[in-house]
Amino acid sequence: MILCTLNHIHLAFGERVIFKDEKIIIKDSDRIGLLGLNGQGKSSLLKIITGEVIPDTVVPPFTFDKCDDFSVFYVPQDIPSSFDTNLGVQDLFYHFYPKLKKLHNENKFEEIERIGGWRLIESFESYLKYFGITDQGQSINELSGGQVKKIILSIGFSNPSRLVLWDEPTNHLDIASIEMFEDELRNQNKAFILVTHDRYLLSKVCNQIYQIDRGEVKNFSGSYSEYLEHLQESEELRVKSLQKIQNSLKRETEWMRQGIKARRTRSKKRVENYHQLLKNVQSIKDRAKRKIDLDMTASKRKTKKILSLKEASFSYDNSHQIFNDFDIEVFKGDKIGLIGDNGIGKTTLIKCLTGDLSVTTGEQFRADDLNVQHFKQMKDEWPDDVTPVEILGEGTDYVSLPSGHRMHVAGYFQKFLFHQSQLNRPISTFSGGEKTRLQLAYHLRSAGDVWIFDEPTNDLDLETINLLEETLTNFKGTVILISHDRSFLSNVTNKTILMTDKNLEFFEGGYSQAEEFIEASNIERRLTQEMIDEDPKGSEHPNEEAKASERASEKPKASFKEKQQYDDALAKKTELEEKIEQADGLIMKLSETSPTEETTQKIIQLSEKKDEWELELLDTYETIESFELNYISLKS
Repeated sequence: MILCTLNHIHLAFGERVIFKDEKIIIKDSDRIGLLGLNGQGKSSLLKIITGEVIPDTVVPPFTFDKCDDFSVFYVPQDIPSSFDTNLGVQDLFYHFYPKLKKLHNENKFEEIERIGGWRLIESFESYLKYFGITDQGQSINELSGGQVKKIILSIGFSNPSRLVLWDEPTNHLDIASIEMFEDELRNQNKAFILVTHDRYLLSKVCNQIYQIDRGEVKNFSGSYSEYLEHLQESEELRVKSLQKIQNSLKRETEWMRQGIKARRTRSKKRVENYHQLLKNVQSIKDRAKRKIDLDMTASKRKTKKILSLKEASFSYDNSHQIFNDFDIEVFKGDKIGLIGDNGIGKTTLIKCLTGDLSVTTGEQFRADDLNVQHFKQMKDEWPDDVTPVEILGEGTDYVSLPSGHRMHVAGYFQKFLFHQSQLNRPISTFSGGEKTRLQLAYHLRSAGDVWIFDEPTNDLDLETINLLEETLTNFKGTVILISHDRSFLSNVTNKTILMTDKNLEFFEGGYSQAEEFIEASNIERRLTQEMIDEDPKGSEHPNEEAKASERASEKPKASFKEKQQYDDALAKKTELEEKIEQADGLIMKLSETSPTEETTQKIIQLSEKKDEWELELLDTYETIESFELNYISLKS
């Protein structure tokens, strides 16, 4: 079913064209990943769909056709600027539903019920619990960035709209929370558009890819991994086309350069073809990927061990302990991924490792004259009114590079995909992605023994992330990377440190080795939480029989068919348990005999059969438990 169709989308800001006569069709089964360089129009397209931005008036005019029950909800990256962060969690929820807030303030509870408001509130609170937000009494400004993000995600998931627009939903989230978001997104049966730089997420949840490229919205039907294969094939075709056209152009150029006599006999059509070839070459060049010139330079240091902590502990004010009895060694050439839940102390650990903080107990080592370049997560390195020319030039018109060369500040600025007109603009007018690129430009002016990156992919577009990833992979120096971007970690790091509550887990095989351990830990944590939720007081339940009787009296009666299914399940349970016990006994006896080809084959067959019975038994247990949970006296 088609949810909406947008026809003749034209949008320009001054001379800058964002869209030119574009058409988009969104179906109820679409799970769209929206890609494009920063500033290419991703946010503008989302705002057009929500109605916040109206396309330009042209002929033929823009049309927005919607199905009868079309509805859309935009989930922002951050808290809306109009929201007072001194307010609490519920206030943030009501900020997105002003009508519901008005009814609540006027105590019109029946009207709230009529429009489904209580179901919406209940769903929101359920998602808060899912993401681990249990205290709703705090004001928003008292919460961490990760906690605020989880509240925003809960608002997004609880909204009943047919189409949901997710704008960078994984920024500020730790890996465990990203996987929870991913699981829930996959389980929701509704259309969405997802703007994200998380390639793992794109690969797992999307079935459509929209790429905005110079005003054109290109649609690819398939997963993100399939889209990458398509891009590779397109790039190979582009190179072949360029070679073919250049060969033709070379022949035609020689013909055009012939003398006066040749010109008189020259065909007008052939001259036109020559000029068209020139245009074709330029067109293909224009379609080539824009690239940032990322030149990371390592120093000439010979020292192998450059940083270490031994039996180190750290606490704030001798009360809030961040870690205890840690041993870490960092060597030249290490590419270390540091991961862990938000607020666990990763940034503090880095500061202790580099010597910016002194450990409470233990030993710290930092090699002499060590040059550390720190790419911080927060974009607050400079005042809002400072300009790129002041940041990069530092009072001069030139930038001194690690190679010893000097480059004009305007040319260096443009290497990072900025326009020269932005050079004297205050950075308060720059987007998050532009500030990140400016950070890269600033730090890459210097050589470093150790490069520390704290969430470098936040706000960056995928093209820039791919280039940074390639640069870090080829870099000969040491890199410490704090990131939630699983693909980035997997492709860049050769070691991983997982920081948990006052403990460290080391993985020598990089993130891919750590991933299985993390997933198992997350499953274990969720199961534990589910058990706590079901039985918050543990096993200390006085008068349990009386309580069980009371609960049973509140349950509905089972139908005859359901009772019969329950009785059958009980009989099947007994039968399967006996078969599994017999199989175990036979396998044990056969294992004690002299091994022959026949006995080995029998053990294999029995083991396979036993596996089948155990799976059946699990299903049977579920049937029995479901009945006992939902109905009263089992044999009544």
